[in-house]
Amino acid sequence: MKSKDVHVGLDKKEIRDSLGKKVRKNMYVYDPNGEYSLEERLQVLYKQKAEIEKHIQGQIEGAALYELLKMYGWDYFDVSEEVPFDDDYIGFIGTEEEKKKQIPESKIGE
Repeated sequence: MKSKDVHVGLDKKEIRDSLGKKVRKNMYVYDPNGEYSLEERLQVLYKQKAEIEKHIQGQIEGAALYELLKMYGWDYFDVSEEVPFDDDYIGFIGTEEEKKKQIPESKIGE
C-alpha cells in the first residue's frame, strides 16, 4: 500500500489526506497526547528558529569571507601543526607562497 492510499474507502478521504500531510509537515508542533502546552511547543519552535537563523547568518558571513579572500587572491590555511594551537589560534590567510615564506614547517612552537 502506498501512503496516498491509506484513507481509501474511508469517509472524508480528502480531508484526512490533507490533515495527514499537514500534521506530518508540522510534526514538531503536533502533540497528540497533549503532553506539552502550546507555550512549551512554541518555545521549542522559537529555539529551533534561532538555531536556523544562526546557521543562515553563518552561511551569509561565510560567503562574504569567501568573496573577500577571492578579491585579494588569498586562501585560508590551517597551520595548527606549524604553530601552537591555543584559544588565540589564527589560521593563515594569504597565498601558498606567502605561507611557505612566513611559516616554515620546522618552526613548530617557537
